Amino acid sequence: MVAIINEEQRNLLRGDKYDGVQYFNVDVFDVDNNCVIGEEEISMCINSEFQWVKSLELIEYKQKPINL
Repeated sequence: MVAIINEEQRNLLRGDKYDGVQYFNVDVFDVDNNCVIGEEEISMCINSEFQWVKSLELIEYKQKPINL
């Protein structure tokens, strides 16, 4: 499960840690080219500045096809 984030949200999260150790991964895109963050990042977020991620709606992740 993932949550879609918009460009403004992506810029806010870029380079910041969600648990004091691990960084938000804001470079993942789904099949529809939406930027998404994972459920683990959301549920484990203890950074008080980013608690708003916990209110994002979770959806099923649809991976882009892998071109070989």
